[in-house]
Amino acid sequence: MPIEQKKSSLLLILSVVVFAAFIFKLILLIDLNHLPLLGDDYLYWRRSLDIFQNYFGQLDLQAPLYPVFLAINRLIFHNRALLLVKIEQLILHSVEIYLIYILAARFFSKKTAVIAGVIASVYPELFSYSYLLFSETFYLFFMLISMILYFSALDREKPRGLLLMAGAGFINGIACLTRSVNFYFLPLICLHCWFFSKRSYGGRLAAILVFCLLTIAPVSIQTMKNYKVEGCFILIDSAAARNFYRSHNKSYPMNMDFRGNNTLTVDREPCPEAGACAQTRCETANSMKFIAANPGLFLKHGLIKTVNLYSPNLIIYKNIFKAEPASFPRAELYQGRWLRAIGSISYLAVMLLALLGIFAGKEWNFRSYTILWVFYLTAVCAFFLGASRYRMPFAPLLVIYAASFLGMGKKDFSEVKSWKIFAAIFFWLILVLVEHRRLLLILS
Repeated sequence: MPIEQKKSSLLLILSVVVFAAFIFKLILLIDLNHLPLLGDDYLYWRRSLDIFQNYFGQLDLQAPLYPVFLAINRLIFHNRALLLVKIEQLILHSVEIYLIYILAARFFSKKTAVIAGVIASVYPELFSYSYLLFSETFYLFFMLISMILYFSALDREKPRGLLLMAGAGFINGIACLTRSVNFYFLPLICLHCWFFSKRSYGGRLAAILVFCLLTIAPVSIQTMKNYKVEGCFILIDSAAARNFYRSHNKSYPMNMDFRGNNTLTVDREPCPEAGACAQTRCETANSMKFIAANPGLFLKHGLIKTVNLYSPNLIIYKNIFKAEPASFPRAELYQGRWLRAIGSISYLAVMLLALLGIFAGKEWNFRSYTILWVFYLTAVCAFFLGASRYRMPFAPLLVIYAASFLGMGKKDFSEVKSWKIFAAIFFWLILVLVEHRRLLLILS
């Protein structure tokens, strides 16, 4: 079979899988449309009521673009907005599968790219967010586009390379306004660009400058609005009173996941200062003092929050178990252990395959980028709040590496050194051992 024909056949197979999976997810929506709004789920929905009227007059506790997305739907579809948002998110997820395919095809074979797309189509951790009012599905759409443009621009000389880098930076800025944690990854992107671009030193500096400026451009609108409201420098949102205050105290770290310790008794008095800026300065200073006075406890809590981050958990479990039987007729079906088993087993399987793919791989361009994301978010969660939801930015990257291992040919596999396979399995067994008690709690 000619190469082009083979590529077309593989893409057709992926399209059939994506379409079939989309129909199946729409069928699930008949039931899952009735899930209750909890936590950020509820806050996003409530915030969307007044974001257009009060956007320029108040600070945001969360990045603003997802509430804007919800608000537009509420203005257009009124009482049907909740259902339409979830359908749109399922469509966005289906588009993201092709973005994962494009990203995987750039560094691996078309076969690997199709496998990555198939995994992304059926992997519960990715598509389950479509049924919830969380920003993950909306955010991943922009993040993946930015990544594709970034890697397309990395080795291209100007002017086209700079144009692509500008596009990557601007879309990255949009992603930052969807999840603000994305903005602080900017220095690591600059570091990656410096070491992995094949441009001249001047070309690398130009690419980094363009990427940073175009990322900052959309973010600056939010920053200027915050300065107008509070008179101080708050980049995107302000959550110091929630994060610093709750993250650094003597009580057990909060775990927002299903069957986690959702109640938190904070034994450190909150800052009495009025205003977000004064509270941010106060909470930051008090947190640093607490860490300096309790270094052992800080490290212990950091490990616990890291365990929370890598818990084999689907955030949708909590919504399912909180659903009222009257509005969710088949609640008992979804509350069965089978769903929790599928979610947990699929997560552990993807993690094992991803570790094998990362250790067995030869290229370092995409692999280094993936590792930077993993370590960055792990460090963020160890310092602030840890929950399995926060690993979503690198979940598609792990799917690609899982596919890279499954797509290896016999020749490629025979060239992989044995110690790399053993190392991957060793780290996976550590994950299973550390998460064993959490897994039993989820399945109980």
